[in-house]
Amino acid sequence: MIMSIMYKNEKITYLLPPIVIILCNVYLFYIIHFRNDKNYEIPNTARKISNQNEIHHQRSKYAFATLATPAFCMGAVVLGHKLKQLHGDKYDRICLIPPDVNETWVDVLSQWWILIRVQEYKPMMHFRRSWTKLRVFDMDEYEKIVYLDTDLLIIRSIDELFDYPQLSCVPDVNPPQICNTGVLVIEPKKGTLEKIDHLARVEMVRLGIGDQSSINAFFRKFTPLPPYFNTPRANEPGLQMLLEKNQSRIIHFICKKPWKCGRDNLNCGCGYFDLNQVWWDAWDEACKNNNCIESWDEPKATKKPKKNKS
Repeated sequence: MIMSIMYKNEKITYLLPPIVIILCNVYLFYIIHFRNDKNYEIPNTARKISNQNEIHHQRSKYAFATLATPAFCMGAVVLGHKLKQLHGDKYDRICLIPPDVNETWVDVLSQWWILIRVQEYKPMMHFRRSWTKLRVFDMDEYEKIVYLDTDLLIIRSIDELFDYPQLSCVPDVNPPQICNTGVLVIEPKKGTLEKIDHLARVEMVRLGIGDQSSINAFFRKFTPLPPYFNTPRANEPGLQMLLEKNQSRIIHFICKKPWKCGRDNLNCGCGYFDLNQVWWDAWDEACKNNNCIESWDEPKATKKPKKNKS
């Protein structure tokens, strides 16, 4: 009797791993092919809400673009200010904003950007909000777009980036064979987002939850940009010369952002703390003759954003 029970237990233990694997595959198949998260599908909806007579000149088929979520609107102010300061209105400046960016921030950002209200895009609900930036790959009204994350500080002219082909980017610090998607040269084409979306859903276990891994997997290879086009603010070998000798054109504020550190906590981030003050100087310069608000609150996903009364 005891031997029989032990045999059955061993048999169950032997069968358990393949059963778990089968159940996991069934669940993944379900959420990929049958689960319909209405908030995160890919509707072809985009609405320009800026005054085009003030900003949108369409002088060129080239554009700079970014994505501003509520927690990163302050970064978008500085980014837009530096782009306008260095390049004027030679190129359009496009800023994608999700539904929870309120009307107060719309008024602020429209001083520097053509704002396009877009449905937030994430292949799965638990993926990062930065996936929404992949919508720029479908903006084929432009021949070429230079995408820039909002946690960047532009130091000097960068329009030579438009001379590079798709997909151009600075190699990541670790591992260097990976494209860092903070700065991207893109040649938009309708349907690209749908293809990336399909890849993300089919291979999400391997790719993880980051938009960067899916972009790398989709394009497979990239044209490396010089590191001064995307220099992380970090104590990393090889970056110190660019930062200390002021040779960088774009500083990337990885880790905690200057606006989240605050004005009184400048020793915050991943090294080179004096760059926090450089960012705040750019903010003050941008807001000297423009309307700004110092706020980076991120609304909770379960609540609808409240619109500020004008």
